[in-house]
Amino acid sequence: MATTSDVRSTWPGDGAPVPSESEILSAARPLVAAGLAVHWLRRREKAPIDSGWSTAPVHTFETLRESYRSGSNLGIRLGEPSKTAAGYVHLVDLDIRDAAQADDAWNALLALWPEAREAPFVVSGSGGESRHLYFVTDRPFRSLKIARSAGFQSVFDPKKDREVRKHDWEVELFGTGKQAVLPPSVHPDSGEPYVWGMEVDWDLLELGVGPLIPSNVVSGWGVSASDGGDLSLDEDDDLFALVRSGPMGRTEAEINGIWADIPNADAHHDDIAE
Repeated sequence: MATTSDVRSTWPGDGAPVPSESEILSAARPLVAAGLAVHWLRRREKAPIDSGWSTAPVHTFETLRESYRSGSNLGIRLGEPSKTAAGYVHLVDLDIRDAAQADDAWNALLALWPEAREAPFVVSGSGGESRHLYFVTDRPFRSLKIARSAGFQSVFDPKKDREVRKHDWEVELFGTGKQAVLPPSVHPDSGEPYVWGMEVDWDLLELGVGPLIPSNVVSGWGVSASDGGDLSLDEDDDLFALVRSGPMGRTEAEINGIWADIPNADAHHDDIAE
Protein backbone atom coordinates (compact mmCIF):
# COMPACT_ATOMS: atom_id res chain seq x y z
CA MET A 1 0.00 0.00 0.00
CA ALA A 2 1.32 3.44 -0.90
CA THR A 3 2.23 5.76 1.95
CA THR A 4 1.72 9.53 2.06
CA SER A 5 5.35 10.09 1.03
CA ASP A 6 4.95 7.85 -2.05
CA VAL A 7 2.37 9.99 -3.84
CA ARG A 8 2.30 13.59 -4.97
CA SER A 9 0.73 15.99 -2.52
CA THR A 10 -1.18 19.08 -3.60
CA TRP A 11 -0.46 22.78 -3.33
CA PRO A 12 -2.93 24.41 -0.91
CA GLY A 13 -5.42 26.63 -2.71
CA ASP A 14 -5.08 25.38 -6.29
CA GLY A 15 -4.79 21.60 -6.02
CA ALA A 16 -1.65 21.51 -8.20
CA PRO A 17 0.66 18.57 -7.39
CA VAL A 18 4.09 18.96 -5.83
CA PRO A 19 6.80 16.25 -5.69
CA SER A 20 6.49 13.74 -2.88
CA GLU A 21 9.38 13.16 -0.49
CA SER A 22 10.18 9.71 -1.87
CA GLU A 23 9.93 10.88 -5.48
CA ILE A 24 12.28 13.81 -5.13
CA LEU A 25 14.79 12.00 -2.90
CA SER A 26 14.91 9.13 -5.38
CA ALA A 27 15.69 11.63 -8.13
CA ALA A 28 18.38 13.30 -6.01
CA ARG A 29 20.22 10.16 -4.84
CA PRO A 30 22.16 9.35 -8.06
CA LEU A 31 23.01 13.02 -8.55
CA VAL A 32 24.52 13.30 -5.08
CA ALA A 33 26.40 10.03 -5.62
CA ALA A 34 27.88 11.44 -8.84
CA GLY A 35 29.16 14.55 -7.02
CA LEU A 36 26.55 17.13 -7.95
CA ALA A 37 25.80 19.97 -5.53
CA VAL A 38 22.04 19.69 -5.21
CA HIS A 39 19.95 21.71 -2.77
CA TRP A 40 16.37 22.47 -1.86
CA LEU A 41 14.28 25.17 -3.50
CA ARG A 42 11.21 26.75 -1.99
CA ARG A 43 7.94 24.96 -2.48
CA ARG A 44 6.84 25.47 -6.11
CA GLU A 45 9.49 28.15 -6.65
CA LYS A 46 12.88 28.49 -8.33
CA ALA A 47 14.58 30.22 -5.38
CA PRO A 48 16.77 28.25 -2.93
CA ILE A 49 15.54 27.86 0.64
CA ASP A 50 18.99 28.64 2.04
CA SER A 51 19.93 32.30 1.55
CA GLY A 52 23.61 31.30 1.73
CA TRP A 53 23.25 28.60 -0.94
CA SER A 54 26.14 29.77 -3.13
CA THR A 55 28.76 29.13 -0.42
CA ALA A 56 27.05 26.36 1.55
CA PRO A 57 28.78 22.96 1.94
CA VAL A 58 27.82 20.40 -0.68
CA HIS A 59 25.14 18.08 0.66
CA THR A 60 25.64 14.42 1.30
CA PHE A 61 22.53 12.35 0.75
CA GLU A 62 22.04 12.16 4.51
CA THR A 63 22.19 15.94 5.05
CA LEU A 64 19.94 16.48 2.03
CA ARG A 65 17.34 14.09 3.42
CA GLU A 66 17.53 15.59 6.90
CA SER A 67 16.99 19.13 5.57
CA TYR A 68 14.00 18.22 3.38
CA ARG A 69 10.83 20.30 3.76
CA SER A 70 7.48 19.07 2.52
CA GLY A 71 6.84 19.92 -1.12
CA SER A 72 10.29 21.38 -1.81
CA ASN A 73 11.62 21.69 -5.33
CA LEU A 74 15.11 20.45 -6.21
CA GLY A 75 17.96 22.53 -7.62
CA ILE A 76 21.59 22.20 -8.68
CA ARG A 77 24.55 24.52 -8.20
CA LEU A 78 26.55 24.58 -11.41
CA GLY A 79 30.28 24.85 -12.01
CA GLU A 80 32.80 24.57 -9.19
CA PRO A 81 30.54 22.98 -6.52
CA SER A 82 29.34 20.18 -8.85
CA LYS A 83 32.54 18.22 -9.41
CA THR A 84 32.15 14.68 -10.77
CA ALA A 85 34.78 12.09 -11.60
CA ALA A 86 34.64 13.33 -15.21
CA GLY A 87 34.78 17.06 -14.45
CA TYR A 88 32.57 20.00 -13.54
CA VAL A 89 28.87 20.07 -14.42
CA HIS A 90 27.54 23.09 -16.34
CA LEU A 91 24.49 23.76 -18.44
CA VAL A 92 23.52 25.96 -21.35
CA ASP A 93 20.22 27.73 -20.84
CA LEU A 94 18.52 27.95 -24.23
CA ASP A 95 15.79 30.44 -23.35
CA ILE A 96 13.35 30.85 -26.24
CA ARG A 97 10.54 33.30 -25.57
CA ASP A 98 9.35 33.56 -29.18
CA ALA A 99 8.79 30.05 -30.57
CA ALA A 100 8.89 31.40 -34.14
CA GLN A 101 12.59 32.19 -33.59
CA ALA A 102 13.56 28.77 -32.17
CA ASP A 103 15.64 27.91 -35.24
CA ASP A 104 17.62 31.14 -34.89
CA ALA A 105 18.38 30.36 -31.25
CA TRP A 106 19.44 26.81 -32.03
CA ASN A 107 21.63 27.94 -34.92
CA ALA A 108 23.43 30.40 -32.65
CA LEU A 109 24.07 27.64 -30.11
CA LEU A 110 25.13 25.06 -32.72
CA ALA A 111 27.68 27.51 -34.10
CA LEU A 112 29.40 27.34 -30.70
CA TRP A 113 28.57 23.76 -29.74
CA PRO A 114 27.87 21.60 -32.82
CA GLU A 115 26.89 18.57 -30.70
CA ALA A 116 24.32 20.46 -28.64
CA ARG A 117 21.33 18.54 -30.04
CA GLU A 118 22.87 15.31 -28.72
CA ALA A 119 23.30 16.64 -25.17
CA PRO A 120 21.20 15.57 -22.16
CA PHE A 121 18.51 18.17 -21.48
CA VAL A 122 15.71 19.22 -19.16
CA VAL A 123 12.38 20.56 -20.40
CA SER A 124 10.87 23.27 -18.22
CA GLY A 125 7.45 22.88 -16.68
CA SER A 126 6.54 26.12 -18.45
CA GLY A 127 6.45 24.22 -21.74
CA GLY A 128 7.62 25.75 -25.00
CA GLU A 129 10.96 25.41 -26.80
CA SER A 130 13.34 26.35 -23.96
CA ARG A 131 15.88 23.77 -22.75
CA HIS A 132 18.61 23.28 -20.16
CA LEU A 133 21.40 21.35 -21.91
CA TYR A 134 23.94 19.69 -19.62
CA PHE A 135 27.64 19.11 -20.19
CA VAL A 136 30.82 18.42 -18.22
CA THR A 137 34.20 20.06 -18.68
CA ASP A 138 37.61 19.80 -17.00
CA ARG A 139 37.57 23.32 -15.51
CA PRO A 140 34.85 25.29 -13.70
CA PHE A 141 33.61 28.37 -15.54
CA ARG A 142 31.70 31.49 -14.63
CA SER A 143 28.26 32.24 -16.03
CA LEU A 144 27.89 34.33 -19.17
CA LYS A 145 25.27 35.19 -21.78
CA ILE A 146 26.92 34.00 -24.97
CA ALA A 147 24.28 34.85 -27.60
CA ARG A 148 20.92 36.57 -27.87
CA SER A 149 18.45 37.94 -30.38
CA ALA A 150 18.55 41.48 -31.66
CA GLY A 151 14.84 41.84 -31.03
CA PHE A 152 13.13 42.12 -27.67
CA GLN A 153 9.80 42.82 -26.03
CA SER A 154 8.88 44.91 -23.02
CA VAL A 155 7.02 42.83 -20.43
CA PHE A 156 5.86 43.56 -16.91
CA ASP A 157 7.98 41.93 -14.20
CA PRO A 158 5.90 41.57 -11.00
CA LYS A 159 9.02 41.06 -8.87
CA LYS A 160 10.53 44.36 -10.04
CA ASP A 161 7.10 46.02 -10.37
CA ARG A 162 8.00 47.59 -13.71
CA GLU A 163 8.42 46.92 -17.42
CA VAL A 164 11.65 45.10 -18.38
CA ARG A 165 13.20 44.21 -21.71
CA LYS A 166 13.19 40.51 -22.58
CA HIS A 167 15.03 39.35 -25.68
CA ASP A 168 13.16 37.00 -28.00
CA TRP A 169 15.79 34.37 -27.22
CA GLU A 170 19.01 34.09 -25.23
CA VAL A 171 21.76 31.52 -24.82
CA GLU A 172 23.51 31.57 -21.46
CA LEU A 173 26.16 29.40 -19.86
CA PHE A 174 25.27 28.53 -16.27
CA GLY A 175 28.46 28.00 -14.28
CA THR A 176 29.85 28.87 -10.87
CA GLY A 177 27.49 31.17 -9.00
CA LYS A 178 24.37 30.00 -10.85
CA GLN A 179 21.77 27.42 -9.89
CA ALA A 180 18.95 25.78 -11.83
CA VAL A 181 15.80 23.77 -11.22
CA LEU A 182 15.94 19.97 -11.55
CA PRO A 183 13.23 17.38 -12.23
CA PRO A 184 10.81 16.43 -10.77
CA SER A 185 10.33 19.97 -9.47
CA VAL A 186 7.14 21.85 -10.34
CA HIS A 187 7.09 25.09 -12.30
CA PRO A 188 5.81 28.00 -10.17
CA ASP A 189 3.42 29.33 -12.81
CA SER A 190 2.14 26.33 -14.76
CA GLY A 191 2.18 23.76 -11.94
CA GLU A 192 3.68 21.28 -14.43
CA PRO A 193 6.81 19.26 -13.62
CA TYR A 194 10.28 19.75 -15.06
CA VAL A 195 11.27 16.56 -16.92
CA TRP A 196 14.39 15.06 -18.44
CA GLY A 197 14.11 15.00 -22.24
CA MET A 198 17.33 12.99 -22.20
CA GLU A 199 18.99 12.02 -18.92
CA VAL A 200 22.68 12.03 -18.10
CA ASP A 201 24.10 8.54 -17.61
CA TRP A 202 26.37 9.30 -14.65
CA ASP A 203 27.94 5.82 -14.67
CA LEU A 204 28.98 6.10 -18.32
CA LEU A 205 30.14 9.67 -17.75
CA GLU A 206 32.60 8.38 -15.16
CA LEU A 207 34.05 6.19 -17.93
CA GLY A 208 34.45 9.20 -20.22
CA VAL A 209 31.29 8.60 -22.27
CA GLY A 210 28.83 11.47 -22.41
CA PRO A 211 28.50 15.24 -22.91
CA LEU A 212 32.16 16.16 -22.39
CA ILE A 213 33.46 19.47 -23.73
CA PRO A 214 37.18 20.38 -23.39
CA SER A 215 37.77 23.56 -21.42
CA ASN A 216 39.59 25.21 -24.33
CA VAL A 217 36.37 24.93 -26.37
CA VAL A 218 34.31 26.53 -23.59
CA SER A 219 36.92 29.30 -23.25
CA GLY A 220 36.39 29.96 -26.95
CA TRP A 221 32.83 31.01 -26.15
CA GLY A 222 34.30 34.03 -24.33
CA VAL A 223 33.78 32.58 -20.85
CA SER A 224 36.22 33.04 -17.96
CA ALA A 225 37.23 30.19 -15.66
CA SER A 226 36.13 30.44 -12.02
CA ASP A 227 38.81 31.76 -9.69
CA GLY A 228 37.17 30.99 -6.35
CA GLY A 229 36.20 34.62 -5.76
CA ASP A 230 32.89 35.97 -4.52
CA LEU A 231 30.25 34.68 -6.90
CA SER A 232 27.29 34.82 -4.54
CA LEU A 233 25.16 36.98 -6.84
CA ASP A 234 22.90 35.27 -9.33
CA GLU A 235 23.63 37.43 -12.36
CA ASP A 236 20.18 37.68 -13.91
CA ASP A 237 20.70 41.36 -14.59
CA ASP A 238 23.25 42.43 -17.21
CA LEU A 239 24.08 45.44 -15.04
CA PHE A 240 25.78 43.21 -12.48
CA ALA A 241 28.09 41.87 -15.17
CA LEU A 242 28.93 45.41 -16.26
CA VAL A 243 29.67 46.60 -12.74
CA ARG A 244 31.75 43.56 -11.83
CA SER A 245 33.81 43.65 -15.01
CA GLY A 246 35.81 46.62 -13.70
CA PRO A 247 36.10 50.23 -14.94
CA MET A 248 37.66 49.22 -18.30
CA GLY A 249 40.64 51.54 -17.81
CA ARG A 250 38.63 54.65 -16.90
CA THR A 251 38.89 56.69 -13.72
CA GLU A 252 35.94 57.14 -11.36
CA ALA A 253 35.60 60.78 -12.46
CA GLU A 254 35.50 59.74 -16.13
CA ILE A 255 32.83 57.14 -15.42
CA ASN A 256 30.71 59.65 -13.49
CA GLY A 257 31.04 62.05 -16.40
CA ILE A 258 29.82 59.43 -18.86
CA TRP A 259 26.74 58.69 -16.74
CA ALA A 260 26.02 62.42 -16.38
CA ASP A 261 26.01 62.84 -20.16
CA ILE A 262 23.60 59.95 -20.82
CA PRO A 263 20.27 61.29 -22.12
CA ASN A 264 16.93 60.38 -20.59
CA ALA A 265 18.10 60.60 -17.00
CA ASP A 266 14.76 59.27 -15.80
CA ALA A 267 15.32 55.89 -17.49
CA HIS A 268 15.89 52.91 -15.25
CA HIS A 269 19.54 51.84 -14.97
CA ASP A 270 18.74 48.37 -16.38
CA ASP A 271 17.44 49.92 -19.60
CA ILE A 272 20.50 52.21 -19.87
CA ALA A 273 22.82 49.24 -19.41
CA GLU A 274 20.90 47.33 -22.06
